[in-house]
Amino acid sequence: MFRIQSNLAEVALRLQGNIRKVETNLSTHLLEVAADGLVMVAHRIQQEGKNTAGQVMHTKSPRSIQAYSKAAALLRRKKGRQTGHIDFTLEGDLMRNYSIISSAAREAVVGFLDRGMAEIAGYLESYFGPAFYLSDSEQKFLMNKLKEKVMKDLTD
Repeated sequence: MFRIQSNLAEVALRLQGNIRKVETNLSTHLLEVAADGLVMVAHRIQQEGKNTAGQVMHTKSPRSIQAYSKAAALLRRKKGRQTGHIDFTLEGDLMRNYSIISSAAREAVVGFLDRGMAEIAGYLESYFGPAFYLSDSEQKFLMNKLKEKVMKDLTD
């Protein structure tokens, strides 16, 4: 006669606790990933001058100074701003307004706090292409980060 002993009940209880831990921490993890996504998008736009597709943004005007139309470049220079790449920053209102607009247990939403700024962003995206969305590589990075956090909660 054989007797099989296991700690299945203990393992099941530990797994149940870890699943509760995932559910408890998910909103925090999503908020952190959303904040990281904001930083990634802002860096890509402001430091690299690229839209979501990774294309360098520049004016379509035949009269330009570096990345901007001549008129826009002269205004930017007058205000002490760079003209080497499009950065969506003249006064800083647009990028300051790009933020986490809501957060719940299972979602975090990024966008513009002010409707007027959202309209300006829409105009810029119609001219330069989508820019305030995560690129494929940014999505992949953030999904891996979220996966790692969830897996850590499941296995601790």
